[in-house]
Parts: sequence; C-alpha cells; structure tokens
Amino acid sequence: MALYQTNRAAAEYINEHLPPETIVGCWDAGVTGYFARRPVVNLDGFVNSWEFFQAMKTQGAARPLLRQQK
Repeated sequence: MALYQTNRAAAEYINEHLPPETIVGCWDAGVTGYFARRPVVNLDGFVNSWEFFQAMKTQGAARPLLRQQK
C-alpha cells in the first residue's frame, strides 16, 4: 500500500507541475499514468532490454529510443 501511495503522490505532483505534453518514464506505470494524466512509458522491461543496453553505449542514443516508446 505504501508504494501505491508514493506513486500516487508523485503522479499528482507531475500532474500539477509539469507541462501537459510531458512524457513520463517509470515503473508501476498504471498508477502513475492514471493520476498523472500524461503518457507513460513503462520502463520495467525496456531498460533491461538488449536494445537499451546497446543504446547506452553510444552518446545520445538512448533518448531517441525512449521517445519511440511513447
């Protein structure tokens, strides 16, 4: 329950303080996406992928890869 409450508080902060076009990357994307009312990229499996690992080896390659996930 504490993790849910923490994610909800973070999402409500995002909703109140970040521009509407902000794309959020997080774990537990369901709670965050619901309360933040923003597009959410679920990072659970993505940052553990071979594709992301390879992108991290090249300066600036991870950002476009993350943008494709939205």
